[in-house]
Amino acid sequence: MSIAAAPELHIIAPTLLGPLPRGTLPAHAEIPRLTALETLLTRGYLSRCARYNEPNAVMAELLGLEPLPMGPVALLGAGGKPGDGYWFRAAPIHLRPDRDRLLLLAGGHLRPRADEAQALLSEFNAFFQEDGLELVRQGGEWFLRAPSAPAIETQPLERVAGHNMAEHLPTGPQASAWIAFLNEAQMLLHSSVVNQQREARGELPINGLWIWGGGKLPQRIGRSTIDAVYADTAEARGVARLLGIEPRPAAGRLSQISAAGGATLAVWPRAQEALVQGDIDQWWRALARFEDDWAEEAPVALRTGSWRAVHLYPGSGQRWRITAAALRRFWRRRRPLARWIKEEA
Repeated sequence: MSIAAAPELHIIAPTLLGPLPRGTLPAHAEIPRLTALETLLTRGYLSRCARYNEPNAVMAELLGLEPLPMGPVALLGAGGKPGDGYWFRAAPIHLRPDRDRLLLLAGGHLRPRADEAQALLSEFNAFFQEDGLELVRQGGEWFLRAPSAPAIETQPLERVAGHNMAEHLPTGPQASAWIAFLNEAQMLLHSSVVNQQREARGELPINGLWIWGGGKLPQRIGRSTIDAVYADTAEARGVARLLGIEPRPAAGRLSQISAAGGATLAVWPRAQEALVQGDIDQWWRALARFEDDWAEEAPVALRTGSWRAVHLYPGSGQRWRITAAALRRFWRRRRPLARWIKEEA
Protein backbone atom coordinates (compact mmCIF):
# COMPACT_ATOMS: atom_id res chain seq x y z
CA MET A 1 0.00 0.00 0.00
CA SER A 2 1.32 3.43 -0.92
CA ILE A 3 1.67 6.05 1.81
CA ALA A 4 -0.92 8.24 0.06
CA ALA A 5 -3.48 5.43 0.21
CA ALA A 6 -2.64 4.35 3.76
CA PRO A 7 -5.13 5.09 6.56
CA GLU A 8 -4.45 7.31 9.56
CA LEU A 9 -4.05 6.32 13.20
CA HIS A 10 -5.42 8.45 16.06
CA ILE A 11 -3.97 7.80 19.54
CA ILE A 12 -5.74 9.28 22.56
CA ALA A 13 -3.36 9.14 25.53
CA PRO A 14 -4.85 11.36 28.28
CA THR A 15 -2.38 13.15 30.62
CA LEU A 16 0.60 11.73 28.72
CA LEU A 17 2.22 15.15 29.19
CA GLY A 18 0.44 16.03 32.43
CA PRO A 19 -0.61 18.25 33.94
CA LEU A 20 1.07 16.87 37.07
CA PRO A 21 0.04 18.04 40.53
CA ARG A 22 1.82 21.20 41.60
CA GLY A 23 5.22 20.57 43.13
CA THR A 24 5.70 17.06 41.73
CA LEU A 25 7.66 17.92 38.57
CA PRO A 26 11.37 17.40 39.30
CA ALA A 27 14.13 19.72 38.21
CA HIS A 28 14.78 19.67 34.46
CA ALA A 29 18.09 17.91 34.96
CA GLU A 30 16.29 14.98 36.64
CA ILE A 31 13.69 14.45 33.92
CA PRO A 32 14.61 11.47 31.72
CA ARG A 33 15.33 11.94 28.02
CA LEU A 34 12.85 9.91 25.97
CA THR A 35 14.34 10.55 22.56
CA ALA A 36 11.68 8.90 20.39
CA LEU A 37 8.83 10.82 22.03
CA GLU A 38 10.87 14.04 21.97
CA THR A 39 11.39 13.59 18.24
CA LEU A 40 7.68 13.11 17.57
CA LEU A 41 6.78 16.19 19.60
CA THR A 42 9.49 18.37 18.08
CA ARG A 43 9.01 17.42 14.42
CA GLY A 44 5.28 16.71 14.33
CA TYR A 45 2.77 19.37 13.33
CA LEU A 46 1.27 20.85 16.49
CA SER A 47 -2.19 22.38 16.74
CA ARG A 48 -4.05 23.65 19.81
CA CYS A 49 -7.74 23.62 20.62
CA ALA A 50 -9.67 23.75 23.90
CA ARG A 51 -11.60 20.58 23.05
CA TYR A 52 -8.33 18.64 22.96
CA ASN A 53 -8.30 18.94 26.77
CA GLU A 54 -11.15 16.44 27.04
CA PRO A 55 -10.44 12.92 25.72
CA ASN A 56 -14.15 12.15 25.45
CA ALA A 57 -14.71 15.29 23.37
CA VAL A 58 -11.88 14.26 21.03
CA MET A 59 -13.32 10.78 20.73
CA ALA A 60 -16.81 12.07 19.97
CA GLU A 61 -15.48 14.44 17.31
CA LEU A 62 -13.41 11.75 15.61
CA LEU A 63 -16.44 9.50 15.48
CA GLY A 64 -18.68 12.22 14.08
CA LEU A 65 -20.79 12.62 17.23
CA GLU A 66 -22.01 15.50 19.34
CA PRO A 67 -20.75 15.60 22.97
CA LEU A 68 -22.06 12.49 24.67
CA PRO A 69 -23.27 11.68 28.22
CA MET A 70 -20.65 9.20 29.34
CA GLY A 71 -22.83 7.53 31.98
CA PRO A 72 -25.06 5.56 29.60
CA VAL A 73 -22.36 5.32 26.93
CA ALA A 74 -19.92 3.70 29.37
CA LEU A 75 -22.66 1.37 30.61
CA LEU A 76 -23.17 0.23 27.01
CA GLY A 77 -19.41 -0.24 26.66
CA ALA A 78 -19.27 -2.32 29.85
CA GLY A 79 -21.84 -4.70 28.45
CA GLY A 80 -24.96 -3.22 30.06
CA LYS A 81 -28.28 -2.10 28.61
CA PRO A 82 -28.98 1.58 29.36
CA GLY A 83 -32.43 1.48 27.76
CA ASP A 84 -34.15 4.85 28.15
CA GLY A 85 -32.90 5.34 31.72
CA TYR A 86 -30.93 8.31 33.00
CA TRP A 87 -27.51 7.05 34.02
CA PHE A 88 -24.47 8.56 35.74
CA ARG A 89 -20.98 7.16 35.72
CA ALA A 90 -20.12 6.40 39.37
CA ALA A 91 -16.99 5.47 41.29
CA PRO A 92 -16.14 4.41 44.84
CA ILE A 93 -13.80 6.97 46.41
CA HIS A 94 -11.82 7.65 49.57
CA LEU A 95 -12.12 11.09 51.16
CA ARG A 96 -9.11 12.16 53.23
CA PRO A 97 -9.03 15.31 55.40
CA ASP A 98 -5.97 17.41 54.62
CA ARG A 99 -5.81 20.58 56.76
CA ASP A 100 -8.75 22.65 55.50
CA ARG A 101 -9.42 20.42 52.47
CA LEU A 102 -11.10 17.11 51.77
CA LEU A 103 -9.00 15.28 49.19
CA LEU A 104 -10.71 12.83 46.85
CA LEU A 105 -8.71 9.68 46.13
CA ALA A 106 -9.76 7.11 43.54
CA GLY A 107 -8.43 4.49 41.17
CA GLY A 108 -7.47 0.85 41.06
CA HIS A 109 -6.14 0.64 44.61
CA LEU A 110 -9.66 1.44 45.85
CA ARG A 111 -11.45 -1.05 43.62
CA PRO A 112 -13.43 -3.36 45.92
CA ARG A 113 -13.53 -7.12 45.59
CA ALA A 114 -16.69 -8.55 44.03
CA ASP A 115 -18.17 -9.52 47.42
CA GLU A 116 -17.37 -6.09 48.87
CA ALA A 117 -18.94 -4.33 45.90
CA GLN A 118 -22.09 -6.44 46.17
CA ALA A 119 -22.42 -5.66 49.89
CA LEU A 120 -21.94 -1.93 49.36
CA LEU A 121 -24.40 -1.82 46.46
CA SER A 122 -27.01 -3.74 48.45
CA GLU A 123 -26.69 -1.36 51.41
CA PHE A 124 -26.88 1.66 49.13
CA ASN A 125 -29.90 0.47 47.15
CA ALA A 126 -31.85 -0.47 50.27
CA PHE A 127 -31.19 2.96 51.80
CA PHE A 128 -32.02 5.02 48.69
CA GLN A 129 -34.83 2.84 47.30
CA GLU A 130 -37.56 5.36 48.12
CA ASP A 131 -35.59 8.06 46.26
CA GLY A 132 -35.68 6.00 43.08
CA LEU A 133 -31.88 5.74 42.94
CA GLU A 134 -30.14 2.51 41.97
CA LEU A 135 -26.42 1.79 42.03
CA VAL A 136 -25.34 -1.04 39.72
CA ARG A 137 -22.08 -2.76 38.87
CA GLN A 138 -21.38 -3.84 35.29
CA GLY A 139 -18.08 -5.16 33.99
CA GLY A 140 -16.35 -4.04 37.18
CA GLU A 141 -17.58 -0.44 36.75
CA TRP A 142 -20.23 1.41 38.78
CA PHE A 143 -23.25 3.32 37.47
CA LEU A 144 -26.07 5.23 39.14
CA ARG A 145 -29.58 5.30 37.70
CA ALA A 146 -31.62 8.38 38.55
CA PRO A 147 -35.44 8.50 38.28
CA SER A 148 -35.34 11.63 36.12
CA ALA A 149 -32.91 14.10 34.55
CA PRO A 150 -31.53 16.38 37.28
CA ALA A 151 -30.60 20.00 36.60
CA ILE A 152 -26.94 19.73 37.59
CA GLU A 153 -23.48 19.89 36.03
CA THR A 154 -20.85 17.43 37.21
CA GLN A 155 -17.07 17.06 36.88
CA PRO A 156 -15.40 13.84 35.60
CA LEU A 157 -13.49 11.77 38.12
CA GLU A 158 -10.12 12.28 36.45
CA ARG A 159 -10.45 16.04 36.95
CA VAL A 160 -11.28 15.71 40.66
CA ALA A 161 -9.03 12.86 41.83
CA GLY A 162 -6.24 14.12 44.06
CA HIS A 163 -7.93 17.49 44.54
CA ASN A 164 -10.18 19.23 47.02
CA MET A 165 -13.66 17.79 46.48
CA ALA A 166 -15.35 21.03 47.61
CA GLU A 167 -14.05 22.82 44.51
CA HIS A 168 -15.67 20.33 42.14
CA LEU A 169 -19.10 19.61 43.62
CA PRO A 170 -22.15 19.62 41.33
CA THR A 171 -23.49 22.98 40.23
CA GLY A 172 -26.84 24.06 38.82
CA PRO A 173 -30.43 24.62 39.99
CA GLN A 174 -30.67 21.27 41.81
CA ALA A 175 -27.08 21.19 43.07
CA SER A 176 -27.93 21.55 46.75
CA ALA A 177 -30.15 18.44 46.73
CA TRP A 178 -27.47 16.36 44.99
CA ILE A 179 -24.70 17.59 47.27
CA ALA A 180 -26.90 16.51 50.18
CA PHE A 181 -27.25 13.12 48.49
CA LEU A 182 -23.47 12.77 48.18
CA ASN A 183 -23.14 13.60 51.90
CA GLU A 184 -25.72 10.96 52.79
CA ALA A 185 -23.95 8.41 50.63
CA GLN A 186 -20.69 9.31 52.35
CA MET A 187 -22.14 8.69 55.81
CA LEU A 188 -23.77 5.42 54.70
CA LEU A 189 -20.60 4.03 53.16
CA HIS A 190 -18.44 5.22 56.04
CA SER A 191 -20.44 3.11 58.50
CA SER A 192 -20.45 -0.05 56.37
CA VAL A 193 -18.96 -3.21 57.86
CA VAL A 194 -17.10 -3.57 54.55
CA ASN A 195 -14.95 -0.60 55.50
CA GLN A 196 -14.29 -1.93 58.97
CA GLN A 197 -12.93 -5.09 57.35
CA ARG A 198 -10.89 -3.12 54.81
CA GLU A 199 -9.30 -1.00 57.52
CA ALA A 200 -8.52 -4.13 59.56
CA ARG A 201 -6.54 -5.37 56.51
CA GLY A 202 -4.72 -2.05 56.23
CA GLU A 203 -6.68 -0.96 53.13
CA LEU A 204 -8.24 2.43 52.51
CA PRO A 205 -11.97 2.53 53.33
CA ILE A 206 -14.46 3.36 50.61
CA ASN A 207 -16.17 6.28 52.30
CA GLY A 208 -17.72 8.16 49.42
CA LEU A 209 -19.24 8.07 45.95
CA TRP A 210 -18.53 10.30 42.95
CA ILE A 211 -20.91 10.68 40.00
CA TRP A 212 -20.52 12.37 36.62
CA GLY A 213 -21.50 12.18 32.95
CA GLY A 214 -25.24 11.87 33.48
CA GLY A 215 -27.68 11.48 30.61
CA LYS A 216 -29.69 9.19 28.39
CA LEU A 217 -28.25 7.13 25.57
CA PRO A 218 -28.70 9.13 22.34
CA GLN A 219 -30.94 7.62 19.70
CA ARG A 220 -29.57 9.46 16.67
CA ILE A 221 -25.89 9.12 15.89
CA GLY A 222 -23.47 10.64 13.41
CA ARG A 223 -21.45 9.17 10.60
CA SER A 224 -17.98 8.07 11.55
CA THR A 225 -14.79 8.17 9.51
CA ILE A 226 -13.26 5.71 12.01
CA ASP A 227 -13.40 2.07 10.95
CA ALA A 228 -11.74 0.40 13.94
CA VAL A 229 -11.42 1.12 17.67
CA TYR A 230 -8.83 -0.45 19.98
CA ALA A 231 -9.77 0.27 23.59
CA ASP A 232 -10.53 -1.27 26.96
CA THR A 233 -12.12 1.78 28.58
CA ALA A 234 -15.88 1.52 28.97
CA GLU A 235 -16.38 4.98 27.46
CA ALA A 236 -14.48 4.24 24.25
CA ARG A 237 -16.05 0.82 23.81
CA GLY A 238 -19.50 2.32 24.35
CA VAL A 239 -18.96 5.03 21.76
CA ALA A 240 -17.79 2.41 19.26
CA ARG A 241 -20.83 0.20 19.88
CA LEU A 242 -23.12 3.20 19.53
CA LEU A 243 -21.83 3.46 15.97
CA GLY A 244 -22.07 -0.25 15.23
CA ILE A 245 -18.29 -0.78 15.51
CA GLU A 246 -17.38 -3.78 17.65
CA PRO A 247 -14.33 -2.58 19.60
CA ARG A 248 -11.16 -4.60 19.68
CA PRO A 249 -9.08 -5.14 22.84
CA ALA A 250 -6.69 -2.32 23.64
CA ALA A 251 -3.31 -2.66 21.94
CA GLY A 252 -0.23 -3.00 24.08
CA ARG A 253 1.93 -1.37 21.43
CA LEU A 254 1.51 0.36 18.09
CA SER A 255 2.67 -2.62 16.03
CA GLN A 256 -0.26 -4.68 17.35
CA ILE A 257 -2.72 -2.47 15.46
CA SER A 258 -3.73 -3.59 11.99
CA ALA A 259 -4.60 -0.92 9.46
CA ALA A 260 -8.30 -1.04 8.55
CA GLY A 261 -9.92 0.35 5.45
CA GLY A 262 -10.31 3.75 7.06
CA ALA A 263 -8.89 5.56 10.05
CA THR A 264 -8.27 3.74 13.34
CA LEU A 265 -8.67 4.98 16.91
CA ALA A 266 -6.57 3.65 19.80
CA VAL A 267 -7.10 4.70 23.42
CA TRP A 268 -4.13 4.40 25.79
CA PRO A 269 -5.23 5.31 29.36
CA ARG A 270 -2.20 4.16 31.39
CA ALA A 271 -0.89 7.63 32.21
CA GLN A 272 -4.32 8.85 33.25
CA GLU A 273 -4.93 5.79 35.42
CA ALA A 274 -1.72 6.55 37.31
CA LEU A 275 -2.65 10.18 37.96
CA VAL A 276 -6.19 9.28 39.06
CA GLN A 277 -4.55 7.10 41.72
CA GLY A 278 -2.16 9.90 42.62
CA ASP A 279 0.83 7.67 41.81
CA ILE A 280 3.45 9.89 40.19
CA ASP A 281 6.05 7.11 40.04
CA GLN A 282 3.60 4.95 38.12
CA TRP A 283 2.95 7.87 35.77
CA TRP A 284 6.69 8.10 34.95
CA ARG A 285 6.76 4.36 34.33
CA ALA A 286 3.77 4.72 31.99
CA LEU A 287 5.62 7.43 30.10
CA ALA A 288 8.60 5.12 29.67
CA ARG A 289 6.29 2.39 28.38
CA PHE A 290 4.79 4.77 25.83
CA GLU A 291 8.31 5.57 24.66
CA ASP A 292 9.16 1.91 24.13
CA ASP A 293 5.85 0.63 22.79
CA TRP A 294 4.47 3.56 20.79
CA ALA A 295 6.90 6.42 20.19
CA GLU A 296 9.74 4.17 18.99
CA GLU A 297 7.44 2.21 16.67
CA ALA A 298 5.66 5.19 15.10
CA PRO A 299 8.52 6.26 12.77
CA VAL A 300 8.92 2.70 11.45
CA ALA A 301 5.19 2.42 10.74
CA LEU A 302 5.17 5.78 8.97
CA ARG A 303 8.26 5.17 6.87
CA THR A 304 7.09 1.73 5.74
CA GLY A 305 3.70 3.13 4.72
CA SER A 306 1.57 1.28 7.29
CA TRP A 307 0.03 4.65 8.24
CA ARG A 308 -0.20 7.91 6.34
CA ALA A 309 -0.20 9.87 9.60
CA VAL A 310 -0.25 9.27 13.33
CA HIS A 311 -2.22 11.76 15.42
CA LEU A 312 -1.40 12.04 19.11
CA TYR A 313 -3.86 13.58 21.60
CA PRO A 314 -2.24 13.80 25.07
CA GLY A 315 -5.21 15.60 26.62
CA SER A 316 -3.36 18.87 27.13
CA GLY A 317 -5.26 21.05 24.66
CA GLN A 318 -2.84 19.92 21.98
CA ARG A 319 -2.71 17.55 19.03
CA TRP A 320 0.31 16.39 17.09
CA ARG A 321 0.05 15.16 13.52
CA ILE A 322 3.13 13.14 12.63
CA THR A 323 3.98 12.00 9.11
CA ALA A 324 7.03 10.52 7.42
CA ALA A 325 7.69 13.93 5.87
CA ALA A 326 7.48 15.61 9.27
CA LEU A 327 10.09 13.23 10.67
CA ARG A 328 12.51 14.41 7.97
CA ARG A 329 12.46 17.96 9.36
CA PHE A 330 15.96 17.40 10.78
CA TRP A 331 16.52 21.13 11.17
CA ARG A 332 14.04 21.13 14.04
CA ARG A 333 16.37 20.46 16.92
CA ARG A 334 14.95 17.91 19.32
CA ARG A 335 13.69 19.55 22.50
CA PRO A 336 14.00 17.77 25.86
CA LEU A 337 10.95 16.20 27.46
CA ALA A 338 11.03 18.83 30.20
CA ARG A 339 9.91 21.33 27.56
CA TRP A 340 6.62 19.49 27.03
CA ILE A 341 5.50 18.23 30.45
CA LYS A 342 3.26 20.62 32.40
CA GLU A 343 2.20 21.11 35.99
CA GLU A 344 -1.24 22.25 37.10
CA ALA A 345 -1.65 26.02 37.22
